[in-house]
Amino acid sequence: MNPNPCTVVRTNPHPGRGTVLVLGTPRGGTSVVAGICHMLGIPMGLDIDPSNMEDRRFRTLGARSDRRVAAAEFFDDLHRTTPLAGVKDPAAIDWLPDVYQDIADPVLVVVSRDVYAVAQREHVSGMDFFPALHGAIRRKYAVLDLVEKVTAPLIVVSYERLIEDPHDGIESLAHFLCGEVVTELVAHVASLVKPHADMPNDVNFVACRAEFEAGEPGNHVGRLPEPRLQARDMPADTRACEPGGGLPREASLAELRERWRWAVLHRTSAIE
Repeated sequence: MNPNPCTVVRTNPHPGRGTVLVLGTPRGGTSVVAGICHMLGIPMGLDIDPSNMEDRRFRTLGARSDRRVAAAEFFDDLHRTTPLAGVKDPAAIDWLPDVYQDIADPVLVVVSRDVYAVAQREHVSGMDFFPALHGAIRRKYAVLDLVEKVTAPLIVVSYERLIEDPHDGIESLAHFLCGEVVTELVAHVASLVKPHADMPNDVNFVACRAEFEAGEPGNHVGRLPEPRLQARDMPADTRACEPGGGLPREASLAELRERWRWAVLHRTSAIE
């Protein structure tokens, strides 16, 4: 049996609340993992660049002389309307330790990828191989230094195993970060995770989440067909999640969205 793509190093005592920090190296799979988090209902910024899932304001903080004040303001704004939100910028590890103590309830998601594969991706993009390799190794150890010193909840994601088995990895992330899992949503998100996908042309996680919330899936998922859910394949408590009683024989993604919202609102056992 292959190991799960995710390893929980320190448990999360407050799923559904906190600041999710997706850490890793450039070209190391952090964009995909941040996209998964966003699809699971965790806003990964206020103004997200869909080509890399980075908040445009957040990635400018490292160059600011007042970054600690600016970071505090940013995270206040990030949580203004939701108790659970996050950010991703692999270059932020260069300055994140300076502001870490001001981040409310950090929840750490470390994405690990082979450093030689990272250097190869950078080399294809025009960077010299050895500087790229040294940069990936340096940042990998910088991430290790930070997460080992602190006590925040920590989950480690193997990018290679995630691409090979996205379903189990996404399910583990949902349990760890949200505490609640909708089986059909996990399957839908897993269908978006493809090796070598070009963001946002092959998959646009920002648009996909917006469409999911609006009940209009399909326009930004690489022409993937809309999933159809067989009610008979769902656990009984999931079928009973809807306030009006049972579900039709098939449930569309729009109906799934409504069940998800109702179950989260009522925090029932109908989500698993």
